[in-house]
Amino acid sequence: MQERSPTCSPSCVQWKARIATYLAERSKLLNAGGTEADRQAVIQQLRQLRFSPQEQLRVPVYE
Repeated sequence: MQERSPTCSPSCVQWKARIATYLAERSKLLNAGGTEADRQAVIQQLRQLRFSPQEQLRVPVYE
């Protein structure tokens, strides 16, 4: 059986960087003022801006 390499492919590295950026932006939004509904709406817009519909299905795993 072949062992998996501990390194990421270039696309994996890009994905992790995009997730890290998104999570940092999301954290700022969660700590901003406004109602919970307002914050969730802005976070949803951020998801739609940063990720394709298919990718958005994976994002909650990282939140």
